[in-house]
Amino acid sequence: TRDDDLFNDIPEFFQEGLLMERDSHGNFQFSQVETDRVIMGLVKDYLNILKEKGIYKLGIDNSYYRKTLSKGGLDPDYFGPILFNNYNKENKFLLLNESIISKKTLKQIMVKEGAIQENDIIPVPIEIVYKKSVPKFNTQVHFYGYDGRGSDPTRFDCIYTYNLGLTVFSLIADGATGQMAAIKNLEMDFSRWEPIGIPIAPLMHLEERKGKLSLVLEKSIVDVDSISFQVVKSFRDKWLAATPCENNYRRPGPIRFTGKSEEDRPITLVLNAIAKS
Repeated sequence: TRDDDLFNDIPEFFQEGLLMERDSHGNFQFSQVETDRVIMGLVKDYLNILKEKGIYKLGIDNSYYRKTLSKGGLDPDYFGPILFNNYNKENKFLLLNESIISKKTLKQIMVKEGAIQENDIIPVPIEIVYKKSVPKFNTQVHFYGYDGRGSDPTRFDCIYTYNLGLTVFSLIADGATGQMAAIKNLEMDFSRWEPIGIPIAPLMHLEERKGKLSLVLEKSIVDVDSISFQVVKSFRDKWLAATPCENNYRRPGPIRFTGKSEEDRPITLVLNAIAKS
């Protein structure tokens, strides 16, 4: 199935993460998933695929190639057309033929072209040049948690969080305990925002936790009927980017106080506000 294929396609350590024990509320521990390692693993897998196709190679400096072969007593102009798909004395960098993806295939090509015999070994200068063309892809990741995953704050983010802080203080100063600070009308102009306190108790319901009934906040699932989800649904095949295609992304810029995007709202907020208008 599609789910099985997707699961088998992700790195092994991430598979283990998906199968690990849930938290005390039964939720998947997203914060424990090192997405940077996932991305690096997928990049490495993709590069290995390109490597097997003979596409992922390092270019060889023409002068280095000629110097290496000449030093070993070999004729660069004789071996050049055999080894490279763009061999020319004028080219600064040379690319190994796509069919050469290992020392084994290198020898096969050289035997086929009559450069060496079946029982001969690959000439040392040729092997040196080949090894020089093999990319060495190494990564070093560091987990920054949620702070490292977010984009730069927009003016909307700053004013929103600042007002949440003021709302919290107002609730505390008024003795309104058991309240969750919130802001209404976020899709409207800042002047029309309305700070409110939402009683937490009505949001709670009983769920079984470790054999006992406990009060917990009810999970909020994605509203599949919302406009924002319908937009995602209509574009998700395209956004999956399973094949080469145009890049589609939306990333608000850093804090700015002038220009068209000075009050950028989250796209889901803007889309869902359409249904209210």
